[in-house]
Amino acid sequence: MVLKILGVEDYGIYNVVGGTVSLLSFVVNSMASASQRYLSFELGSGDHGALKGIFNLSVYAYIGVAFLALIICETIGLWFLNTQMTISSERISAANWVYQSAIFSFIVSILATPYISAIFSNEKMTVYGYVAIIEVSLKLFVVYLLGIIYYDKLKMYALLMFFSQVTISSFYVFYSRKHFKECRLSFYWDKLKMEEILSFSMWSMMGTLAGAMRSQGLNVLINLFF
Repeated sequence: MVLKILGVEDYGIYNVVGGTVSLLSFVVNSMASASQRYLSFELGSGDHGALKGIFNLSVYAYIGVAFLALIICETIGLWFLNTQMTISSERISAANWVYQSAIFSFIVSILATPYISAIFSNEKMTVYGYVAIIEVSLKLFVVYLLGIIYYDKLKMYALLMFFSQVTISSFYVFYSRKHFKECRLSFYWDKLKMEEILSFSMWSMMGTLAGAMRSQGLNVLINLFF
């Protein structure tokens, strides 16, 4: 349905431009597995103080990753988009619109990941399942709106998908803060534990990086050479 509404060129632009940002998702996936692992361990030990500490450290780490990703995307990524990728001059403005929407959707998803990890660690899979259904329904509603909007459909699709991401991520944060005491932030620092979490993340990062390069990197290569 999206392909039919956007057309071949705009659909391709959305996928390849969003793909350049999605390459960074391997960092989030790796850290998510690490934070979920440590949260689950502390839940099992019954030490609420340590559990709250792990959550706080996870949030700090994600904020750092979000800041680093923002710098990379707004410098190297922006240069790559505007000088190296094969996009017609008529659609480069829309491509930049998509790119910025993808960046901030990615940042929002990073900041929500510790809260999603808390939901998994507490085994509230029913909540996650219902929210996933709502998320898919929102995306379907976005496609419906595209059919009745007369403004640039590619720009509107990127913007509406961003709002969809904000809505879903906000729910995860709200639910976790309301139901899990460890998700209420307070200052905490443990250098050794932070190094342990990051070390664990680095090992799982190798496989997820390969997966991201295989799936998203292929779109970029096709754009550059074909």
